[in-house]
Amino acid sequence: MSATNRRHGAPDANAEAIALFAVLSLAALVLLFTWVPVHVSSWREGHEVPANPFTLVVGLVTGDVAWSSTATVAAVVLGVVVVVLAALSVAALVRLKRRRARVDSAAARMGRGREVAPTSRREVGRTAERLGVSGTPGLVVA
Repeated sequence: MSATNRRHGAPDANAEAIALFAVLSLAALVLLFTWVPVHVSSWREGHEVPANPFTLVVGLVTGDVAWSSTATVAAVVLGVVVVVLAALSVAALVRLKRRRARVDSAAARMGRGREVAPTSRREVGRTAERLGVSGTPGLVVA
């Protein structure tokens, strides 16, 4: 396979951005899977819980906020919803990827139109005629 990118040196800065995004996404998921179920449980059972998600997580860890069976059911339902949404997203991405033409990554760097016109059969024939080559345009490949 041809290399279209010959850069060497320091790693791409995108790796750090991806790592940061992964950490923030994990933190958001932890908060989502604690805050939503506890608040659903609070709404169903009528007890008070802190509105601040960070205080809520600290309260769950220290035992100041109770995790009930209603919160467990809400967490499972939320997990199922997240998994279904993720599966639908992956299916949509796969479907979109199938529609795109499979083109070589070097195609963007290749010549177009007038740049490659001199290599057409007609132009090669004209050049061969001008140079006095008869019979076949170009070299005979045995």
